[in-house]
Amino acid sequence: MIAESHDMRMLSLSLTKSQKQDLLMLLEEKERRLLRNRMNTLYPATGPLSRDKYTKHLEFFTLGKQFNERALFGGNRSGKTLAGCYEDTLHLTGMYPAWWPGHRFKKPVDGWIAGDTAKTVRDILQSTLIGPPGNPDAWGTGIIPGESILRTTQKHGLPDAIETVFVRHEPTGGTSSLQFKSYDQGRETFQGTGQHLIHLDEDCSQDIYVECFMRLMTTKGIIYWTATLVEGITALMLDFLPNLRPVPVE
Repeated sequence: MIAESHDMRMLSLSLTKSQKQDLLMLLEEKERRLLRNRMNTLYPATGPLSRDKYTKHLEFFTLGKQFNERALFGGNRSGKTLAGCYEDTLHLTGMYPAWWPGHRFKKPVDGWIAGDTAKTVRDILQSTLIGPPGNPDAWGTGIIPGESILRTTQKHGLPDAIETVFVRHEPTGGTSSLQFKSYDQGRETFQGTGQHLIHLDEDCSQDIYVECFMRLMTTKGIIYWTATLVEGITALMLDFLPNLRPVPVE
């Protein structure tokens, strides 16, 4: 970095004012494109954050090729939500990296992503996928590449919250959609149309999970749950980890 900074200073000394302005514009554009293409910076092959260090994430991705139901449990700040949102983005855009070991859709998809409340969905899931709420200029700095976001619709009743994001499916030129939902809306709001993918984040009731699973029956879609299980051993958790079921006392 020191050598690069020195080279840049030497270059700037040899440039005219107009050339410096052009160089500054190029550097700003490079920075803008990097910020709007975060997807390609995740799970690199080498470096301190190389994907081989995320063994549980890779196992979670790989199991998607075999199972239509999965769960990734972990502590706070363990990257479970990021992993789920990364997979969401691959399915929406169709831009699977060569190393991707999991499920692949060949056509545009319709999906849901849900969390506990509309506010946490906006502040966590929407921010992770699209960018900080309340700053339209920053939209596209989340995991979904900015150039792939076609449009969004506004959620009523909560400032800066998005109802649905429409994403260009790059291989086909078609359009994928992802709707943001929350558990506090109630089970009935998870009824209706078929979906190709459903990503549930954090603790989810069993009745909502079952309702979501029903949305996959006609699409042969997939559902995955990313959570820090703060509610203890729930009925839904036991469906995924039956070995935790208490042994009856004789």
